[in-house]
Amino acid sequence: IIAYGKKHQVDSLWVTLQGQTTIRLATRVSRALNVSLLVEVWDDPVWWLKDNHVDSFSKKLIMKNFVAALKKAQSSATASWAMASTYHKEYQAKTVPFLPSLKRKWAMAPGTQIHYADKLIIGVVGQLYSTEEWNSLIAALDFLNWKIGDRKVIIRLLGSYANLNSYRPMNVEYLGYHSQENAVKLMAQADILYCQNI
Repeated sequence: IIAYGKKHQVDSLWVTLQGQTTIRLATRVSRALNVSLLVEVWDDPVWWLKDNHVDSFSKKLIMKNFVAALKKAQSSATASWAMASTYHKEYQAKTVPFLPSLKRKWAMAPGTQIHYADKLIIGVVGQLYSTEEWNSLIAALDFLNWKIGDRKVIIRLLGSYANLNSYRPMNVEYLGYHSQENAVKLMAQADILYCQNI
């Protein structure tokens, strides 16, 4: 990476701090190239470390490198206003919320009632990374035999990848990747939207 950067005379380094490799390399490479560092954070590494059962020693080292990259960065693009605020307060990082935007014409009014008499659709978009919480939802639905009252519960899942494990029948509509416009329409037809948070 350093040889490539020198060969092409790069003047800044943009790093997505996602996973231990990029987190460990960010400050080292920018220092070796003597260029400004710009970072982007979509997901706080805490969830990845927890979900992958990373040992405490490695976790501390990775988080130390993560914080060092945030502090060294000339600018840190974050996935939300809350993340920008937290990183600024906790690490004195120069943060900028870097939010995706949708076309106004795609907007849909929020639902005010359940759509169907015989089913309840739970909408999920993206990757399932909060494993413990996701498994708790599935266990609760298993306990209820995937029914609430007279309604059959269906999970409508959109995303480019789904790692689903089950030892019982599930009611999952895995629809794969959809454009943002189609995703908005499909989620507007859901009764509940599942939001993963850490």
